[in-house]
Amino acid sequence: MSEQEQETVWSVDGDEFCYESLHCLIDSNIGNFDVGDTVYFGTARKPPLSNFCDASDVIELITDRGNDFGGEYADGFMDDVSDEAERELTKLLEEWMEANVTVNFFRVFDVRKYVLTEEDLLKS
Repeated sequence: MSEQEQETVWSVDGDEFCYESLHCLIDSNIGNFDVGDTVYFGTARKPPLSNFCDASDVIELITDRGNDFGGEYADGFMDDVSDEAERELTKLLEEWMEANVTVNFFRVFDVRKYVLTEEDLLKS
C-alpha cells in the first residue's frame, strides 16, 4: 500500500486492524466464530511522508539553534531564506524521504460492522 493507496483491513474487536481480508481474519481465529458473530472492517490510510517533516521544520530548527548559539546577535538569522530556496529544500526532503523512509503504520477510517454468515465460515 503506497501513501495514496487505501485498502480494506479487518478486525476482531474494532480496535486492532491486523487482517488484510475477511478470509485471513477467520483463518487466524479458526473455531472462535459462529454464524452471526460481528467483526469489523475499515479503510486503512497511511500518512503522507510530508506530514513528518518539511522545509519550514528544518528552517525553524536551524533558526532556533542559531538563536541558542548567538542570542540577540542572531536576530534575523535565516530571515533571508527565499521562497525558492524553501521549495528547493522541500523537494530535497521529499526525495530523501521517498527513497529512505518506509511508513509501516496506518489509521483506519470508516469502520463498519460485519456479521459473519455461514458462507463466510465455510469458505475458510
